[in-house]
Amino acid sequence: MGFERNYQFQIPSKQLNKRSIFTLNLKTELSSWFITGFADVEGYFTIKIQPNVKLKTKWKIRPVFSITLHLKNLSLLKVIKIALDVGKISKSRKKQSHM
Repeated sequence: MGFERNYQFQIPSKQLNKRSIFTLNLKTELSSWFITGFADVEGYFTIKIQPNVKLKTKWKIRPVFSITLHLKNLSLLKVIKIALDVGKISKSRKKQSHM
């Protein structure tokens, strides 16, 4: 972990284009620095361990990366999902959306 002054971009939110988020050419205009900085702040890793009798060890272990935001920021999760071309978005009962 470094200090903000050590990063190439100091304010990740200023990297978003001022146009509507839905008109972005996502593969070329959404900066990887923005995504990594955003995930550094809002994302987290967990390990899910579930019983599974079909497996030799009887356990299924999955690493999971998630980003949790308020529903009003759902469009930002959609943009990140499209840019990375992975993941799924789900909504919880607590006015949150997850990727």
